[in-house]
Amino acid sequence: MKHFTVDYKTLYELTEREGETLRVESELFDVLNLLKTNFDLKTTLEDVRISRKFKKRLLAEILKNYSPAVLEIVNLLIEVRKLSELYNLSHHFSLFVAEKRNHMLGEFITAIRVPDKYKEKAARMLSEKYQKNVLLKNRVAPDILGGFIIKILNGKIIDASLRQKLNNLKKCMSEEM
Repeated sequence: MKHFTVDYKTLYELTEREGETLRVESELFDVLNLLKTNFDLKTTLEDVRISRKFKKRLLAEILKNYSPAVLEIVNLLIEVRKLSELYNLSHHFSLFVAEKRNHMLGEFITAIRVPDKYKEKAARMLSEKYQKNVLLKNRVAPDILGGFIIKILNGKIIDASLRQKLNNLKKCMSEEM
């Protein structure tokens, strides 16, 4: 099987019928973050020497409180050895859901977990600017050192991270020399 995809439009129709669209969209994002931040889990799931049965049992335990739809999708992707397709599915599904609801999606990336009030304040400010309801999901990325980065899925990036400020300072100092 060379080409395999899960159709995000069909997934949308199915989850809408069940009233689970936002839950599934959020959980797919969470699974992606789990795979991005847990190297051991990602390596285990991608290792062809480890049985699919073991991988499914492992994920069933980790995702036990997740919707059956998300568990079925992840199991299907493991079965056909296409777990890498999860990013595309989640990304396109999120964009499609946002479009249907006239929302803009983005990520609020910080070095450590911060209270939701900061993310919500940024979302309110962006909602006013873009005249759409902006929904931000939190992601922790310790490599930004401090501050935050907002990535809107339409391609806009607001980088107020300490890493970016240090890079700007370094660039400024090297220009003066």
